[in-house]
Amino acid sequence: MGFINPAAFLLSVFVVGLVLLYLWERNQQRFDVPSLMLWEAIPEPVVRRNRFQPDPLFWLQLAVLSALILGLADPYFAGSDGNNSSRRAILVVDLSASMQAAEGTTTRLELARRAAASVVESSAVGTEFMIVVASETPRTTAEFTSDTRDILHRLDRLAALDTAARLEPALAIARRAANDPERATEVHVFTDVPRETIDERWRRGMYWWPVGASDDNLAIASVEVSQGVLQGHRDATALVGVRNFSRSEKHGALAIQTAGHVFARKLFTLQRETTAYFHFDHIPASGVLVATLANHDALPLDNRSFAWVRPSHPVRLALIAAPSSFADQLRRIAATTDAIEIRADSPTPPEQWSGIDVAVFHREVPAVLPDVPSLLIAPASGRPVRLVNDEGVNRSTTTPQFEVLDWNDSHPTLRGIDPRLFQPFTNIIEVTPPPWSEAVLRTQANGRDLPILLAGEVDKRRRAILTVDLENMNLLSTDRETTLLLLLNLLDWLSRGSEGVRIAETGSSIQLAAAGQRVPTVTAPGGRIVELSRGESPVLQLDLAGLYEVHRESGTTTIAANFNSPRESDIGRPPPRPYRPDGEVSRGEHNTPANGLGAWLYMVGATLLILEWFAAGRVA
Repeated sequence: MGFINPAAFLLSVFVVGLVLLYLWERNQQRFDVPSLMLWEAIPEPVVRRNRFQPDPLFWLQLAVLSALILGLADPYFAGSDGNNSSRRAILVVDLSASMQAAEGTTTRLELARRAAASVVESSAVGTEFMIVVASETPRTTAEFTSDTRDILHRLDRLAALDTAARLEPALAIARRAANDPERATEVHVFTDVPRETIDERWRRGMYWWPVGASDDNLAIASVEVSQGVLQGHRDATALVGVRNFSRSEKHGALAIQTAGHVFARKLFTLQRETTAYFHFDHIPASGVLVATLANHDALPLDNRSFAWVRPSHPVRLALIAAPSSFADQLRRIAATTDAIEIRADSPTPPEQWSGIDVAVFHREVPAVLPDVPSLLIAPASGRPVRLVNDEGVNRSTTTPQFEVLDWNDSHPTLRGIDPRLFQPFTNIIEVTPPPWSEAVLRTQANGRDLPILLAGEVDKRRRAILTVDLENMNLLSTDRETTLLLLLNLLDWLSRGSEGVRIAETGSSIQLAAAGQRVPTVTAPGGRIVELSRGESPVLQLDLAGLYEVHRESGTTTIAANFNSPRESDIGRPPPRPYRPDGEVSRGEHNTPANGLGAWLYMVGATLLILEWFAAGRVA
């Protein structure tokens, strides 16, 4: 047997009050006697025996009071009839980044685990438990089971992720699981998110166990590297933003390093809830730039952030073009900068491509593209572009005036470019996109969707097709500045091959291979091997901040995942106050088992009260 509301037994003090009241009434009885002689002759034991002699009326009153107290305690039987299995509890545990915040000598997640374990250990025998975790991707980590040892073990293994919280979807999962008319279910939420910030429809009827109150946190809010196209690392600059999320003045030290060496430090003082920006130039080396806060606060996760400084070397071009104004302009551009060097300006046999970074074909289409990254500008109409074995690309020339209407703003060839600033073009070559390509820029002409720029990788070489003809277009004029920047970005992207490090944010997903390609091996921060799905498109979920190593047959690439969530870094919370959903009673949400005896005990108490009333009337 168990009791749903054992605190009701505190009302047992009224039983003592009933006895005292009965004694007081007996002592207050008045007897009129003609003389005290007989009272004085009564032996002492008889007097003592008459001090408390409960009558049937007293026992009826005691039975009424006991029935009411037991009814409030609401006892239930954990028998073998299967009724107890209908008692369930769902534990929703927040695993977001802020749960890593320190609270004294422990963390918020540890406080949440202790509270969840206390709920499990204090529940009745046979109660079934389910665990739902709230993170960037809410999920169920334990289905309903009455094995409390397994539930406690799973709670102990929970670890916070370096992502923002998505609590409401997790609450929706819990509410769906609790919505069973045949089973009464409690939902317990363990989080540092204030209950008042959650929509009423999701938090209604749930027990809330808040944790954490510290606001002691300095964070790197942003790291931006400004590096122009084809610029080297010494011309690059870094801008680092630091935010004080606490409600008091904070002191700290910011260190910047590349190639494993710290080249700049700055000490600072920040007032409460303010942001400061620090500028760094003369970066001594290319590669991964790491900004680190050297201070002790409650959330170390946001004290480090990564950026990428591109390596620099002149792009060595082979220009394959007939005499044209575009070829002359490209030679003028190369003559005014050390970033571009034209090594060859005529068709070159394949065996002579050594030392060439990019081959630029203007109105030319070779029978076989060279084994170097290649850019085709306005490929000649009527000639097939053989890019993959014998597969050709059909084309025809159209000459309407058109504008850029759609674009892929995440592609590196559009870095620093607002596609809306392109001046209208007057010539386009209609190209059927090869299967390896993606359309970076698009327009519409003659009612059809036409690509302006196609880019991709085939045979481990980057390729690009620019379908607009740059002939008779003054690239050095101010109105064609955006087109010139696109051309330089293309040369920069083609010459670099795969970037050394890709910068991303925690919580994002990255597709690592296309359909049919071999799934790479990934090493997460800390050395853990990531198990990727073997489906058509394996996706890497960036749940931890740090460096991921992606191992392919062609080599190893690096992904730097930055934690950047102001909402999670702002860890200050009101004082934690647990919430119990009193008064919100409905199937699937209330905590009363189907076999509780409270209602029966109330009926027994009412019956006894009627009997006591009749008995009292007869005695009177």
